[in-house]
Amino acid sequence: PIEPENMADLQAAVKKHGCDLGVAFAQGKEFFRSNRDLTAGALYDFIAGRAQQLGWTFGAPTAGHLVGHFPHERDTANATRFSIRRGNTQSLREPDDQGRIRHWILEVHFVDKERQIGGFLEELLTIDGPSVS
Repeated sequence: PIEPENMADLQAAVKKHGCDLGVAFAQGKEFFRSNRDLTAGALYDFIAGRAQQLGWTFGAPTAGHLVGHFPHERDTANATRFSIRRGNTQSLREPDDQGRIRHWILEVHFVDKERQIGGFLEELLTIDGPSVS
């Protein structure tokens, strides 16, 4: 239960959390745009690092995934190939087998384990739309 005297602190943390998610997503998207040879692993490390710099913990083993024509493209020999995760050397700019641009979702998961709060923001990384910041 949340004690009334702690409510203002919790509300401030939740508001900061929401702002930080949008800031980190925008920075991740800019990092993607400015790095033509970016790998899924390097983007994961960047986003996870942003969590720490903003005072959060990154709360997931992945920071996004490939999306596309249904059914979504899969690699049966490497189930993690099309996810944004630590150590993945998959180029985010590599076209699919038909030569088409692949599209990726960027997911930002920030948590505060001490306060037991967290948040999640996901949006298309490879297509410009309304700003989330």
